[in-house]
Amino acid sequence: MSSVRKAAAAAAAAVLLAACSSGPHGSATAASGSAGAAGSASSSGSAGHSGTHSSADTSSPAANAPGSAAPGSRLTMQQAEAAYVRIVQPGSKLADKLASADSGTAPFSQFRSDALAYVKELRAEIGEFQAVRWPTKAEARINAMARTEFPADISCLQAMSAAGSTAASQTV
Repeated sequence: MSSVRKAAAAAAAAVLLAACSSGPHGSATAASGSAGAAGSASSSGSAGHSGTHSSADTSSPAANAPGSAAPGSRLTMQQAEAAYVRIVQPGSKLADKLASADSGTAPFSQFRSDALAYVKELRAEIGEFQAVRWPTKAEARINAMARTEFPADISCLQAMSAAGSTAASQTV
């Protein structure tokens, strides 16, 4: 029974997250599979990109983590993978919860509440991602995610939340 429930939740998550194109928070598995996002820098997206951070923000959980780079220096790929996991893990848990709320078994009010909590988390993650000096190899991909993908996901989630019903939210 548990495996059926997990499969149904995974299917609901896939549908929901595909609707909003939310890549890094597909599931708790996405948070634990850090190499994919932190390590897959887009070589085409790096042309002309200078990066906006001259030093690491020491208030960032990624910057203060054991084994992280000294303030002002870039993270190694290994450190970047660990920082990425720490940053996206709360959002992955919320994405899983949101998928459960969107499965049709929970009232729309629960979906709306979960979606707005996820929006808040995505906004926090944008700040955390921007506070870290990522390795050059990963920087373009991380910046694209924080500047383009997450804001698009936020807009989609807000529109779905404003739809008024589960059925209407699926047409967004």
